[in-house]
Amino acid sequence: MDTKDQLTMQAHLAEYQAMRAEIERRANSQHLYTNYAMAFLGAITTAMGFSKDNPNIAIVFLVAPIFFSILGILFLREAIIIMKIGNYIHNGIRPNVIRLLISDDIWKWEFFYFEEKLIKRLIVSALNRARWLVFVIPSIISLAFYHLVPKQTAIRHEDVLYIISVLVIIFNIILALSERFVVRINLKTGSSA
Repeated sequence: MDTKDQLTMQAHLAEYQAMRAEIERRANSQHLYTNYAMAFLGAITTAMGFSKDNPNIAIVFLVAPIFFSILGILFLREAIIIMKIGNYIHNGIRPNVIRLLISDDIWKWEFFYFEEKLIKRLIVSALNRARWLVFVIPSIISLAFYHLVPKQTAIRHEDVLYIISVLVIIFNIILALSERFVVRINLKTGSSA
């Protein structure tokens, strides 16, 4: 390999390392959003305990699905970017490194993954979709709590908030399905999350 090729290789490897670090940072963000959702679920459960003393707390249960939906959107954003980075590594950087090395015996994760037995891939896929339960189930629980809270006075715009809450739960379910759609697109292009 001549000096130019060595410099090009170093640039590709530096870019690869930067992309892997970006994937790790975004995966950590996903973990953080999941933790926020769990903490907020704990707060909602605690609020349920205080609802007998303070019926006005019902508003929290109507607004919670909106908060969970925002976390779901942020989670999906990170998942999509992770897939795009993986796609770029596999279909952008890898071919250039192969050309320089004159060998395709590098970064074979994508090929290894697709050679795995279908059942293992199905389990991973099911677990991937199950992550969305962290955003959908607490929203449903929150609305259930809303119905359990004794209400002395009507909350201003209560019907509108209720409809919005139901719509964001549906929206989160659509996000869960759309993440699956994005994964299918990336499977066709050679990338995975």
